[in-house]
Amino acid sequence: MAKSSGKILTVFLTIIAILLVSMMVLCLFFWQKEIEKRKLTEKLLLKSHASELKQEEDGRDLRKQIEVLQSKLKEADDSLNGVREDLDVKIAVNQKLKEESDKLNAELSSMKQNNKSLQDKLDKQIADTEQKVRDLNAQIDQEKSAKREIELKLKETETKARDLEKKLAAAAAPQPVEGVVPAENIVPAATTAKPRVNLDKIIVNPANIPEGRIVSVDKDTEFVIIDLGQKDGVVTGMDFSVYRGKEYLGDIRVTRVQTKMSAADLIPPLSSSQARQNDQVVVKK
Repeated sequence: MAKSSGKILTVFLTIIAILLVSMMVLCLFFWQKEIEKRKLTEKLLLKSHASELKQEEDGRDLRKQIEVLQSKLKEADDSLNGVREDLDVKIAVNQKLKEESDKLNAELSSMKQNNKSLQDKLDKQIADTEQKVRDLNAQIDQEKSAKREIELKLKETETKARDLEKKLAAAAAPQPVEGVVPAENIVPAATTAKPRVNLDKIIVNPANIPEGRIVSVDKDTEFVIIDLGQKDGVVTGMDFSVYRGKEYLGDIRVTRVQTKMSAADLIPPLSSSQARQNDQVVVKK
């Protein structure tokens, strides 16, 4: 009985020892697993910490990039605002330039119309002036022709007078005869003086004669044509002073008068090289 109890106890102790050994092995196994798990956890924690540090560093870089981008965005906004302001200014300037251009175009169109009207008036005045010049030239030609005819007649008269004087000088005086009056006592008919008729001098008031102008200068015969005549109170022998602006040039003397114009000789030192068309003529007081 005691032996069986010892065997049982031995078996029991053996079983307990086996269980203890098994438990120790299991504890060692689990402890080893726990160590490995802890190491793995530490590794994971280190990796997680490193990842957090990297994420923090990436976050800082990202924040820096965001700050840089925000700064650039602000600069872009400022530049865009400046561009918008410049664009607004340019638009306002362009609008003002367009208004000024429209105004200038309107003024230019008005000036063109005025110029056309003035050109038409000027053409008409030029045509009228040319016609007047042609009429004056025709009258001057008539005056020149009349003057040439008078000069020819004057030459013929002078020639006849010289021939008559030669004939009288060549005639011999007859010898005195009783009852005949000597030749020296005979009064030639040519020396018989005719009674002079005194006419009243025509007086013209110079104040009533308007200011005129020279319309033509004849350099060959040294005389001028003025646009004043009988209708203005001009008479033959009247003197006029010639001016160019305020400059006094000299005097002229009327030799022939018509209704609307007169011919006048230049009184030296005034000459045809000095007198010009459109010079002013004022009656000399």
